[in-house]
Amino acid sequence: MGTYSIVPYSSWGTAPPAIQRTWNESDCNHQICTYMQKTFNVVPRLSWGSLPVRLQKVWDAPQVNCNAQLQNPPLLKK
Repeated sequence: MGTYSIVPYSSWGTAPPAIQRTWNESDCNHQICTYMQKTFNVVPRLSWGSLPVRLQKVWDAPQVNCNAQLQNPPLLKK
């Protein structure tokens, strides 16, 4: 995704170690669903919007499961 072509749960793309740490510490793998929904106008279970096919596979991956995450968002960490 973005500048470093990170694919959640799959590839760091060209992200250097500092960016990888920031991604993990910020829990980006779980926040990615909301990002994709807003950025690509995805309507869960109804429309991919403009989400590219390669990211549709991320959306549906068991580790990510965006449909379930957006239906039952994780509790915020305090």
